[in-house]
Amino acid sequence: MAAFSYKYYMIDALSSRQLLKAAALKDKIGALEKELAKVLGCTSVATGAQPAKKRNMSAAGRAAIVRAQKIRWAKFKAAAK
Repeated sequence: MAAFSYKYYMIDALSSRQLLKAAALKDKIGALEKELAKVLGCTSVATGAQPAKKRNMSAAGRAAIVRAQKIRWAKFKAAAK
């Protein structure tokens, strides 16, 4: 039996009752995936991946980068003359 493919199924042909049932099933599937991840000891579920944490840079680190870039540009400008 062929696997069911969502992308070929026309959503506009579904009734509101079918859409509600599909939404409920999708919610159940998500809950079951989370439960399975807990049982298996996974730290995150692929379907509900968390956004990456924003990295923070210290002022000293930023200053070091700026200083190095200024040195690179000075060398570049000196070589161009």
